[in-house]
Amino acid sequence: MGLFLSVLIGVLSSIGWLLVLMTSILFAFSHALLVLLRNVPAPSSGNSSTGNLSDSSSSGNFAGNPFTSLDSSLKTVWAFLGGDFAAVDSWDAGRSVDIMRILFSFLTTIVLLNVLIALLNNVFNESRNRAKKTWIRNRAEFIATVEVFMMTARQRQNKNWFPSIVFYEMDAEKFEEYSKLKRERPWPESELGVESPASTSDL
Repeated sequence: MGLFLSVLIGVLSSIGWLLVLMTSILFAFSHALLVLLRNVPAPSSGNSSTGNLSDSSSSGNFAGNPFTSLDSSLKTVWAFLGGDFAAVDSWDAGRSVDIMRILFSFLTTIVLLNVLIALLNNVFNESRNRAKKTWIRNRAEFIATVEVFMMTARQRQNKNWFPSIVFYEMDAEKFEEYSKLKRERPWPESELGVESPASTSDL
């Protein structure tokens, strides 16, 4: 569970800028449609004509207009991400709605969502490797805390629990990679207070 949460936090922190950009686009299109259609009566269906001429802007049907407030406009534009444009299909507001519909589909569905998928693929692999190292470090810190604060001096001197010699097995290829990495980026001896590990040439 801890490894999964670490990966999730790493992924969210890496794609935060993209989420902010998508949120800005949603608010921008919601506000634009709100300004464009809030004073336009909702399209009516099945209403018979009375034969009287009237001003549609004053007596139109605004009850079914989803762009009369910002929150309802946001909900409608959010549905656009799934390809649901039914809310604007029957509007007769000129070419402005058609242009905004094409522009929104291009920016979000075609560009940003594909960028998000590609970015998540790379970020997930990097975060998984980084999270495993973080989990191992946190586990070591927890064990050290238990040894220092939750064990007596006699328990810490138990050779069965704390042997004086510890053997660690490693493949030769991994050791070569590790040694090469440490030669390129040596440990900060001033911080560690120990000498750098021996390289392959010293063995």
